[in-house]
Amino acid sequence: MKVDVYDQLDFPLLAEWYEAHGKPIPMPQMIPAMALKVIDDDGPVLFMAVVRDPSIPAAQLDFFLGKPGVSPWSLKAAAVCLLDFLKGYLPELGVKYVVAQIQDKRLSRIVQRHGFICTSSNIDLVATTL
Repeated sequence: MKVDVYDQLDFPLLAEWYEAHGKPIPMPQMIPAMALKVIDDDGPVLFMAVVRDPSIPAAQLDFFLGKPGVSPWSLKAAAVCLLDFLKGYLPELGVKYVVAQIQDKRLSRIVQRHGFICTSSNIDLVATTL
């Protein structure tokens, strides 16, 4: 598995994944420029975006979503691949603290086994268009 840069041409696939997971499809312009995907021999397995304000040493991981029907082993391997990449890459950008919004409980457990601490299990994610 390897980490690659998300391309806007990936959006139709990402939208299919959101729909398959029964989640609202985000607008394409909401996906941050620093979006990544983990791919294996069959294509993308995991998407995630980094939301960052360079004025603070923190980043937020968002849009964490695994391929529908992916095996638990493949999901774990993809998440670990991505986390290992981020642990090397984000400090180069001055990031010292990372928070993640993860709606998939399987992904949340994987991330927690790799150094993240669950700070709340009862958050409502809300959004609006202005």
